[in-house]
Amino acid sequence: MDDLTNTTSLFKEEYKTWFSDLAPEEKQRMVDEALRRRDEQQDFMKELAQDNAKLKEEIDKLLFTPLHALYSEDIPQARWIVDSLIPKNGITVLSAPAGYYKTWLLLEMALKCAKFNATDDSSVAAKAATQSATQSAVEPVTEPATEVVLPSVVDSATDSVSDSKVFNHFQATSTGVLIVNEEVWKGILQDRLKLLIPKEDTIQLNGYNVHFLNQTGFKLREDHINHLIMRCKMLNIDLVMFDSLVRIHNQDENSSTEMKKVFEYLTAFTKEGISVLFTHHHRKSSQFKGLSQNNPGEVMRGSSDISAMVDSHIMVDKKNGNSDLLIISNPKQRLREVLKDFKVFIHKENDYVSFIYGGEYTETDEKQAKKKEWTEPIYEFIKANGVTSIVDVINMFQDKVGNRLARQIVMQLEEERRIVEETRKPKTFVVAEENFGGFQGELLGDITTQN
Repeated sequence: MDDLTNTTSLFKEEYKTWFSDLAPEEKQRMVDEALRRRDEQQDFMKELAQDNAKLKEEIDKLLFTPLHALYSEDIPQARWIVDSLIPKNGITVLSAPAGYYKTWLLLEMALKCAKFNATDDSSVAAKAATQSATQSAVEPVTEPATEVVLPSVVDSATDSVSDSKVFNHFQATSTGVLIVNEEVWKGILQDRLKLLIPKEDTIQLNGYNVHFLNQTGFKLREDHINHLIMRCKMLNIDLVMFDSLVRIHNQDENSSTEMKKVFEYLTAFTKEGISVLFTHHHRKSSQFKGLSQNNPGEVMRGSSDISAMVDSHIMVDKKNGNSDLLIISNPKQRLREVLKDFKVFIHKENDYVSFIYGGEYTETDEKQAKKKEWTEPIYEFIKANGVTSIVDVINMFQDKVGNRLARQIVMQLEEERRIVEETRKPKTFVVAEENFGGFQGELLGDITTQN
């Protein structure tokens, strides 16, 4: 009874006398009801406070920033995962036709970013030991000449400079990397890693903070993304690479609306401070009807919005069909002026593959590449045509190489004695093996006589 009497604080002053005159069971019922209503009111007030906090947060997002505040705000300067190529907290696309080393280049960038970024102390000790032992042996890497010649390179296993530079040129930030691979079998990745990582470095593979998610069926959807972000934070990973874009979503890549949904998912990573790089394929030549092959946004498969929504675009090409030379262009870069096209040599030696910066790709390089590309077609044209004049060659190839270069190719073929002059006026040529006055014909005759 005393306990019930003490509960009169639950009621207003004018009801306390009335309450004291009630029967005990009625008092208990009234107290229980009053306590229930008080708890409900407290829960309601808590929910209201939470709702108000959420509402305030949403309103704060919509608050306008005056000019003077934005102008004076202390905003960190743009940072890079890979200098001039991969912006921090941005989205980068690495695009190329099939077979143009996209996955190779992705692995090259990952290894240069992630070496000596493991979370355990042993990697730090390994880095210090390696740098201490090799510091005196480091030599500068000389840039190759403009001609397509593989340069001699300092062994990157003992070169502390090249350890942290993509293509031995672009400085990489030390960070963990996750490669989400839905494109190739893990055995292929393993083979390529064994070619990219010097044998001397295999004793300290824990010094690379690189992780793989191999053909698990990952898709850009909320539950998969949330899991990846959580794991990336746990493992000190600031760069996620997707190989390739088409494998990680179920949207129509030709639809602008649906590709915007894809990029909303990718932006979820950048909002958490995780940069994104994905590989993407170029269109086949037969798919360019009504499109421009000179427009980077139309070179890539799918909607042109893909190019519009990325922060950086790295594009790979082979101008002359040379399997050991890549031409890299940077048609889009939000954070700085786009890079001029540059060469990357593929250096293969002693079961080791490296990618080496070769300087800017100049007009001279372009001319040499085109010359190399069209020398054989022009030679085959003369061979098939029989007696052929320079005018014939120009008429056939001027749209592809221009008048001057077509003439130069014919003159070069003559200097190399692959073709010989047939008549002076008008000046015509035939291939050497069809003209026994040429050296090849004489040589063949000598061989026949000896036999």
